[in-house]
Amino acid sequence: MKSSRFAVVGALLLFTICQANATSQPDCSGTSLAEVRSLDALPNEINTFLHHDRYIEIASRGESFNAGDVGGGPHRRFAIAGLNANCAIVAIERGGWGYSVEIFVFEHKNTGWQGRRDGVMGAAPETLEDLAAHRANGVAYY
Repeated sequence: MKSSRFAVVGALLLFTICQANATSQPDCSGTSLAEVRSLDALPNEINTFLHHDRYIEIASRGESFNAGDVGGGPHRRFAIAGLNANCAIVAIERGGWGYSVEIFVFEHKNTGWQGRRDGVMGAAPETLEDLAAHRANGVAYY
């Protein structure tokens, strides 16, 4: 009986600690964003996040990139982004056997820009409205 009480108390304590340490995930829903068509126009912290490995090249919007698995050149390409002072949504094409468009969401907090991978699309959005509509209709989240 005593050990089951400790187990329940321990589980509740662990749950409380996890809830206290959980941070809200950036979303950007319902905020007005300006369309960005250049990777260079994004804040440096966002670019650093997207280039998490210094060897990862990301081609600029409209530039050629290697959409396959074999060969050289960048295997990623900037598609489009939306940005305001506190929030950003970025779409990056990712080449390879399973071509996809990765979506990243960022929120500016006291410690700077914090981001996460938000989901994927099957084709590159042409406009910020395309990207927002896709997210509103249900992105494949992970």
